Amino acid sequence: MEYRNILVIGLGNPILGDDGVGWRVGEAVQEILNKESMGKASDSQKYKIDIECLAEGGLRLMEIMVGYDYAVIIDAITTHNQPIGSVSCFPIEKMPDLTAGHFASPHNTTLQTALQLGRELNLSLPEKVIIIGIEAKKVYDLSEELTPSIKDSIPQAVHQTIDLLKNLISGSNSQEGKNDIT
Repeated sequence: MEYRNILVIGLGNPILGDDGVGWRVGEAVQEILNKESMGKASDSQKYKIDIECLAEGGLRLMEIMVGYDYAVIIDAITTHNQPIGSVSCFPIEKMPDLTAGHFASPHNTTLQTALQLGRELNLSLPEKVIIIGIEAKKVYDLSEELTPSIKDSIPQAVHQTIDLLKNLISGSNSQEGKNDIT
């Protein structure tokens, strides 16, 4: 088994209501990894898991991923295709590029575009970027509180993230695409 360097990102803004769910899930995953000693690298382990809670996007988010084999991004998403609080797992390639057809600059680009640019620059970027998305609607409300349906989705998102990490560590891809948004 090869060594795996994994980055988990709880993405969002914790003062914008349901947009903060990625942070909450990331923090809960960190607590579990600490209890299970799963996230700490040791001589006997063939992996290292880092957890970050961020409110970054585009180029800055891509830069943070440099040097990792895999990245798992946990974030609130708004697809209007699922009930609020639904949890989905899918590769970034299946995420809509919301700037397609619109003017975009390097100052305000999507993560997909930033990753493409990073690969063109031969940066050491993750071979896989997997999204754990929590369907949300109230992502612009100035509040540190989550709505009840989003708060109730946290245990499922945490469980799905832990399962995904275990699959990445073991080399299995069985979780990816299980709850695809498309």
